[in-house]
Amino acid sequence: EPAGDSSGPSPAAAPASTAVAPASPPAAAPSPAPVTTVSGNEIRRVYVFREGDAELKSLVTKIGKYPQDGHYLQQGVLADRLRALLDSRYSMVLKNLQTVSPLTKEGDVWTIVGNRQHQGGTDAAAVVIDPARNGLRVWLMRNGKQTSYTDLAQETIDWPPSVSKTMANAAPAAASARQ
Repeated sequence: EPAGDSSGPSPAAAPASTAVAPASPPAAAPSPAPVTTVSGNEIRRVYVFREGDAELKSLVTKIGKYPQDGHYLQQGVLADRLRALLDSRYSMVLKNLQTVSPLTKEGDVWTIVGNRQHQGGTDAAAVVIDPARNGLRVWLMRNGKQTSYTDLAQETIDWPPSVSKTMANAAPAAASARQ
């Protein structure tokens, strides 16, 4: 008998009147936007607003609240946008925000800054929300390697002071971790 599945007759053995046309493949979920490396450590995955999508400015009621109080990192508009932007890195960002600030207003942007419990020098993250442009920028440090992500088409959201300070404080630890 030929190698392969012997669980039933081969299609050639079926009478022509009972042959079944191959099923069309199921509709695929929309693929993420193309990933473009902007610089060595910045990845851009553009978010395309669709009618009916919630906007990031809807998070205004969460300012001053910790993620665990409102679960806004795990469900809702911010969680959905982070999953789309970060893809497989989403769970890593959540782990790196175990010890975290509340959602804080800094000028025109809102921030969440934190680190992985007991690993602040090598594993940390920050989420910056620009409600006016409905955009995100995320900084992720894993094992001392720093990468940032944005979902804006061309512009960049500047790092606010709290994130810049966290990044500067992490830089020496990251450099020593690489040695």
